[in-house]
Amino acid sequence: MLKKIFSLCSILIIFCFSYPAYAINGESAARYADQWATSCNTAWPSYTQDCTNFVSQALYAGGMPMDKTTPNVWFMEKETLYGWNNSKSWTVSTDLRNYLLSTGKATQIGGWGWVNYLTIPSDSNSSFVLSTSKTTVFFYDFGNGLGVSHAAIQTWSGTDNYYSSYTGNRADYHSKDKLGVIWHLRPHNTDWQRLLSLHIKLIKEGSG
Repeated sequence: MLKKIFSLCSILIIFCFSYPAYAINGESAARYADQWATSCNTAWPSYTQDCTNFVSQALYAGGMPMDKTTPNVWFMEKETLYGWNNSKSWTVSTDLRNYLLSTGKATQIGGWGWVNYLTIPSDSNSSFVLSTSKTTVFFYDFGNGLGVSHAAIQTWSGTDNYYSSYTGNRADYHSKDKLGVIWHLRPHNTDWQRLLSLHIKLIKEGSG
């Protein structure tokens, strides 16, 4: 029986300042994610597949402004007559990833795939350690032909709330609603075939 295995494929860090300055507070985004990781904030709509909607809410709580500048848009708004109206980038993982990259608000800093099971960064002592002071969004490809179909947001560093043998940068996500899990989800979902890590560009970091 063949084993599914991981490896570090690439790391890319580029700093771009092409968009107007905005402040995003990574701690505020993480606190929001922790508060609502296992429930839904009724101030926003929720969906059966809610992962990207949840990540967008956390980014917004951290100070990333809604954007209705075509062709690149990212927003969720409530209209008086028609209810909630939103861009696909607010609720669809692939579209959020494309929005963040195309606007320069994020840069891809890592990509992993099924190559070498033993070299996936699994803890804080790995050769690739994510920054705990900056906001990072993870996108996952589960190999079901849909491409990138899941998203999670980095919160704090510590021990996985469900698997104590995993320690390192943690993430929260919706759809299966998990709080404080190891960022690569290795013990939570062994089906994914590709993981992409995007670092949200901070023009000005908040102090918390």
